[in-house]
Amino acid sequence: MIEIDIFTDLVEVDADGIGRVQANRSLPHVEAGALLVAGRPDGWSWVRVLEVGKQFVTFSLLSEKEAAKEPRVGPCNGRTEWPWPRVPWLRVEEYSHVALDQGTYMWVSHVQFSLDPDLDDRALLAALMSSRFYSYGYGSPYDFGGEASVDGTPVHGPWRAEALTPEMLVLATAAEARSTVHSWMDDELTEPPMSARSHERVEQLLSRTLDRGTVYRLDGPKDVGQDLWSYSGVSMTNFHEFVAIDRERESIHLVVASDD
Repeated sequence: MIEIDIFTDLVEVDADGIGRVQANRSLPHVEAGALLVAGRPDGWSWVRVLEVGKQFVTFSLLSEKEAAKEPRVGPCNGRTEWPWPRVPWLRVEEYSHVALDQGTYMWVSHVQFSLDPDLDDRALLAALMSSRFYSYGYGSPYDFGGEASVDGTPVHGPWRAEALTPEMLVLATAAEARSTVHSWMDDELTEPPMSARSHERVEQLLSRTLDRGTVYRLDGPKDVGQDLWSYSGVSMTNFHEFVAIDRERESIHLVVASDD
């Protein structure tokens, strides 16, 4: 038997190349016949979904030669051929989402990841940005990343992922992040008491995610051609992203405030 990594689950594949993973967890939207990218200790391979039951998704391990005969399919049935690097220590630990005032499409999203304490900040940021967990358009609830455009290119927020580099995460402070998010809310939200409650809920999220770590702000590209847009429907002008590396709790916090 060997172990393979399909999104967030390590699963065993038997001698005949057959394995299974819990349905509605790591593979919430796949259909029978779909091809999915899978990590192995020695590299990458592909699996074909054989059956989607109420409890388990059953699949078979394919060779690269077999998988190359037809389009690969990723999460949410999006086409993808992107071989994300395998980062065994990077795991989703928590996801939370704060929807703001009724009648708006504004929100603040938070995903908490594990980290490798032996790596410096820049190595951690580079690993996060190159992983499938960072490839997310923010147009729907977080689904363990791995989101791609219709042509299979990974996306992040309003951009294709290729438009972003780790150097665009610049050093900031929790106070700067807090000021940016609350000012954005003040400019867009309704009058109290509704907006007051939104501010309070967002402040609770920011306090527990940004106050005990080193904070970085995504200084995303300002002028990019249409070939680097993700077309996810998320605002490019009001997309605010912060990453906090908390070594005491051995966690990476990704906080995004935007609207769609």
